[in-house]
Amino acid sequence: QYGGPPPAQAPEVFREIDGRPGAYAGLEARYLDRMVLRVLRYDNRGDPAVFDPSSHEFAWLTRFDSAGLRAESASGWSAVAQWLDGQTFVEPRGTRFGWGFRSKFLLVSKRTGQHTFSVRYDSFDVASRQARSDDGDQHGHAWTAAYIFEPGTRWRFTLEWLSVWSDSDNRSDFGGLQIGADELLREHKLEAALRYAVGSAVK
Repeated sequence: QYGGPPPAQAPEVFREIDGRPGAYAGLEARYLDRMVLRVLRYDNRGDPAVFDPSSHEFAWLTRFDSAGLRAESASGWSAVAQWLDGQTFVEPRGTRFGWGFRSKFLLVSKRTGQHTFSVRYDSFDVASRQARSDDGDQHGHAWTAAYIFEPGTRWRFTLEWLSVWSDSDNRSDFGGLQIGADELLREHKLEAALRYAVGSAVK
C-alpha cells in the first residue's frame, strides 16, 4: 500500500506539500447593471507525485473552468446560470488516479410584490479517469421549486421542494449501506421555514 493508512481525522488546516504556488484568473463584464457575466480559470499547479508522510497525503493537481451569467429585468424576472468543468488527480509511484467533474445549473425567479417564485435545475457528473475502473463515478440531476412570502421587512416565510436523482458507483460501499445496495437513489424533500429578523439594521 502506498502512503500508509489515512489519518484518524482530517487536519484542521490545509498543509502545503509540494511548494508550488497555484493561480487563478477571472473576468467580469456588465451591461446596464442588468446583466453580469463572470468567467474563471483555476489551476493549483500541484505536483501529483509528491507525498507528505506526516499527513499521509499526496498533492492533488486540480484544474477547472467556470462561467456564470446573471440577468434581471425591470418587471421582476431574474435568471442565473453557471457552468463548471475540471479534473483532479494524483500520481502515486507513477500511477494516475483521477476524476473529471462538471456541473451546471439554471435558476429562474419571478418577484411580484411580496411574493417570489423560483425554479432551479442542477446537473452534476464525476467520471473516473482510471483505466478499467469506474470507482468514484457519480451522475445526477435535481429540481428545486421555492416560494417566498415577505409581508414586511422583518418577516419571511419560505416553502421549498427538492427532488434529487443520483447514481453513485461507491454508494454500495460507503454511507452505511450494505454492499450490493442499489446505486440509484431518488430523494425528495419538502421544507418550510419562518424567519423573524431583529435589530435596528433591518430595512
